[in-house]
Amino acid sequence: MAVPHVGSGQKIVTRNFTIESLRPVLLLPAVDRKSPENLTVLFTNGNVLMTDDAGETWNEHALPNPVSGSEGWIFSNKKGDLFYFRRISETALDVSVSTDGGTEWKEAGNLELPGITGYPSIFFDPDKERVMVSYLKENDCTIELIFLQSSNSRKWTDPKRLNGDDISCRTPGFSNGGITKGPQDYLFAAWSNDGVIYLDRSYDGGEKWLRSDIAIHPRKGASITGKPTVLSDNSRSVLSRALYVMWADSVESGYDILSSRSTNNGDSWTTPLRVHSGDPLDVRSPQMYLDQSNGFLYALYYQKNGDGTYNLFVALSDDGAQSFDHMQLNEVALNVENEQWLPLLARMDVHEGKVVVSWSSVSGNEQKIWIRSLTYDQILK
Repeated sequence: MAVPHVGSGQKIVTRNFTIESLRPVLLLPAVDRKSPENLTVLFTNGNVLMTDDAGETWNEHALPNPVSGSEGWIFSNKKGDLFYFRRISETALDVSVSTDGGTEWKEAGNLELPGITGYPSIFFDPDKERVMVSYLKENDCTIELIFLQSSNSRKWTDPKRLNGDDISCRTPGFSNGGITKGPQDYLFAAWSNDGVIYLDRSYDGGEKWLRSDIAIHPRKGASITGKPTVLSDNSRSVLSRALYVMWADSVESGYDILSSRSTNNGDSWTTPLRVHSGDPLDVRSPQMYLDQSNGFLYALYYQKNGDGTYNLFVALSDDGAQSFDHMQLNEVALNVENEQWLPLLARMDVHEGKVVVSWSSVSGNEQKIWIRSLTYDQILK
């Protein structure tokens, strides 16, 4: 397995903020699905950075009516329009759309998530603007994994429960692994419960799901910073229709970030492969991304240093998760005082080989952010 290298030569943008609330500013990067040279990074305090030359030069402006929120997700459709989902209260999301790369936004929908605990997962289909949401609902110490979807972000289907058995809120390791769309109208959802990763699937766009969930792999550890995620390769590559799951496992000498692949819609899975480089390390918070133009699989993850700081890495596989190349993104060690923020403080997006990554360092009420644009061949060695 290749040794990680520290990326150099790419354009890096830095900014400093004073945190005015209990939560840091989040950065939400997006690659334009129509023109991948166009990159946008939306800040949840209402600032926007935009470039039309793949990150060589950036323009920054503050929105006249900030579309801020405590949590957020941003997506591009095939026309290059941007859709911003933000959490405006404990149980509510709203949706805004921009048709000019992020300068102007208008209201486009909303969603109520009654009983939600933790973070929702959102999947956006760039071709049809179809939105799928999964979240954990708690009621009298019973946990349910809930799924709903919309074709326009305004009218939503009735919620469906995906987990078969009742789950107690006292059961360790129950986490929402998200939902993804496969070929045709295939949908897949993943989660972990009591040391096992499970998969559910639908072949009719979400109307009917399996009666018995599929146990994929054992999973050690109950931290939110290692929850499983699932993605489908819908490209025209040789591995089209492959299904991937990625998660973090607790082992005696540290943590492993593992991935596995299925080529038969989740019925069987490959032996888990270590994503990060070297022996088990104090690695955590893996995020998985897939370039649907070529089938390349990416992972974004942290490694904790002995002094409590963090390094951020991106890993790339061009062979269906059989091997990974790695790059360290940060040049300065990162301070993150609240580990629960780790999944929120680093994000990326990728399309047609263009990659944009954003990350933060937080100490007290001071936050520093970095944005780096690069291409897939700068990660591969």
